Amino acid sequence: MKKWQLSIAATVAALALAGCNQGEEEPAPTTEPDMNEEQEPNTEADNNQNQINMNGFQVDLETAIAEFEQAYPGASITAIDFDSDLSTWRYEIEGVDDETEYELYVDAETGDVSNEREEALDAEDAGGTELEKEALDLEGLLNPQEAIDIALAETEGIVDGWKLDRENDTTYYEVTIETDNEDFEVKIDASSGDVIETEQD
Repeated sequence: MKKWQLSIAATVAALALAGCNQGEEEPAPTTEPDMNEEQEPNTEADNNQNQINMNGFQVDLETAIAEFEQAYPGASITAIDFDSDLSTWRYEIEGVDDETEYELYVDAETGDVSNEREEALDAEDAGGTELEKEALDLEGLLNPQEAIDIALAETEGIVDGWKLDRENDTTYYEVTIETDNEDFEVKIDASSGDVIETEQD
């Protein structure tokens, strides 16, 4: 009788142990990356992060021009520079009327206007002479991002800034591009988008 009871007890224990083992799952293989493994640098992504994107600024060129026109009604714009002062990107706008030249900065992020300047023209530039010679025709021009894209198709690198200016009767963008070893200036017809010239700075 005792042997029979022991045999049943052993059988029950074996079945219970088998049931416990069936409920346990084997650990899943880890898929975490090896932190000691060297990661390839993503140069293209890094360059894109550092690249100017005019659509990412709060203040566009049209708004900056409107700020100048509000500050100096009746004056015509003669040049626009877009570059950074330390960590701030800004528009530097120059203009002129018959007797006076003007300058102001517009912060590209906040729209704050600063460094307003007025200075009387020299006798040889007064009376509309400077106005006729330097005033930009701002109608029908490429936007700055279009000019940047054209310049980067011509020369790869990081854009340091751009300028809208006039030479003779041609209004043009001059986009400054920094490469690993040198800087280039790409001059683009602001109406047609044609590359006028590319020169090393």
